[in-house]
Amino acid sequence: MDWLSRLVGFVLKQMRHNNILVESIEHHESYREFPYDDATGKRVYPNRSVIGKLTIGIGTLIEHYRNDPIIIAVFYAGVSRATAIILMEIELDKVSRATAKLDWFNGIPTGVQNVVIEMCYQMGTGILSTYKNFVRALRSGQYELASQEMLYNKVNYDALNNPKDKTYWSKWHRQTKNRCEDLASIIASFQV
Repeated sequence: MDWLSRLVGFVLKQMRHNNILVESIEHHESYREFPYDDATGKRVYPNRSVIGKLTIGIGTLIEHYRNDPIIIAVFYAGVSRATAIILMEIELDKVSRATAKLDWFNGIPTGVQNVVIEMCYQMGTGILSTYKNFVRALRSGQYELASQEMLYNKVNYDALNNPKDKTYWSKWHRQTKNRCEDLASIIASFQV
């Protein structure tokens, strides 16, 4: 097992993600040894259907391997925490490269970048196209407004005065309340 520890150490040194981002993702996703349905949180067994997406480790999507019997068999045997961290870092690397290509991304503070990366890690990089007002607020440095755009479908007087009324909540806020609120509070803490 010493060789595995050295390999994990080497891989992690190659990855460039900061501890705050990694710790936040680990906190919100938690480690799961066996495949699970990301919509229900329930363990998934071979040849069973899922409501959401097939996931393992620390929120790593494995849905795209579903038709590869060898890889899926390995995942159904379970992954160690060390393997889960490597899988997370590989996915983070993909997300980080994709977000770095956005023309506005490098102009925002690192803490805000971390939130955007974590959102994309959870929901995919395409999610930003559905959060147009959020992106517009980030581009203009309006971080309080950006945080509200994360939480609510339409940021208006009623939504802001009735924050517990779920009819105003964004789909993401309804699905992962604590994570959305945590990340929105980080965005709101930034000032121009």
